[in-house]
Order: sequence, then structure tokens, then C-alpha cells
Amino acid sequence: AREWHGLLEDFYKPRWERFISRLELSLITGKRFLTSNSYDEEIAFVFEKKKYPSRAFGNLKESVEDILKKVKSVKIDYKSYSTDTLSFEENVVNDIEKSKKF
Repeated sequence: AREWHGLLEDFYKPRWERFISRLELSLITGKRFLTSNSYDEEIAFVFEKKKYPSRAFGNLKESVEDILKKVKSVKIDYKSYSTDTLSFEENVVNDIEKSKKF
């Protein structure tokens, strides 16, 4: 279904990138944060004729391991966060370890 296959990569990711760029510009320049016209930003995706795969592809385990490497490379002071953040990471690592046994 196109609404799922392209939604994250071709719709939400660019939308968040534009939002973060506007936010950074506002913070750097000290000028007012510029809102956007959602319709103008979303219409291109709606009428795009890109074909999306109908079956999953790639290696989920490798993708999760790559994401965890990136997350671990970011230095975060976990003491200021709830333990839920740590338990989520620990659960993901445990799930990966379990899958290695198969």
C-alpha cells in the first residue's frame, strides 16, 4: 500500500527536515519561527507517481543494530530521564540477542 511504503521516507522525513530547518533558522537568527502551509508541502506527495514495493525487503535485525549504534554514539545524560528510556534500549538489545540464537 503506497500510503505505508512511502509515507515515512517520502512524506514524513522531508516534512520533519523542513520543520527542523525552519526551527534552526529561527534559533540562529533570533527571528520569529516561520510556520508552513501544510497543503503546499503535502500536495507534491499526493500526486507523485512513484512506485513502491508491495513486499518488505532488507534485514530488520541489521537495521535495528545500525540504529542502536547511532543512538549509543549520542551522549545522553540518562540520569535526567526516566528509566523507561534505558529499559526500551535494553529490551531491543535483548530481542536482538534472542534472535541470534535462531
